[in-house]
Amino acid sequence: QQGLTPISPDMLLAHLRTGIPLPTKPVLLSFDDGYGGHYQYVYPLLKKYGYPAVFSIYLKKMEGTTKRSSLTWEQLQAMAADPLVTISAHSISHPPDLRPLTDDQLNQEIIISKRLLEERLGIPIHYFTYPEGKYDARVKQWVIAAGYQMAFSMDDNDEKYAGASPDLLSIGLQVGIVTGK
Repeated sequence: QQGLTPISPDMLLAHLRTGIPLPTKPVLLSFDDGYGGHYQYVYPLLKKYGYPAVFSIYLKKMEGTTKRSSLTWEQLQAMAADPLVTISAHSISHPPDLRPLTDDQLNQEIIISKRLLEERLGIPIHYFTYPEGKYDARVKQWVIAAGYQMAFSMDDNDEKYAGASPDLLSIGLQVGIVTGK
């Protein structure tokens, strides 16, 4: 109704790297953590309308031990096999802030989370989503070392469009939505 056009993270990355035009009013649909409702409610709507989206998954959530419902590995595998869905690593334990973690902890949260998702899903993971949006130069170096192509962040006090983000490892999220402006 508002004329927005959902785009994939790959489209956003291509635009930011090369300037390839995006559709009018582009929007990247983003869903964090891996809740059961993402498979039950969101995924069927994406398929119905042909909308791409990115799902940021933290691995401890996949154990189903949190109070809210979680995706199962089978559900996540089905979603990951669909070209409409992009999976982004979102750490192993979703710490409230990556910055104070030791290098060993950052290795687990950033590098090992990518490797485990790739092994379980059988697909490459190109994107990382900072838990709580918090990062610094040291954390970004771990994201680079892991081989991510783009990373999503957020700042409640400084919302930015993706094109106004300082670099590809600091793409601003806005209340669950990244736009390509």
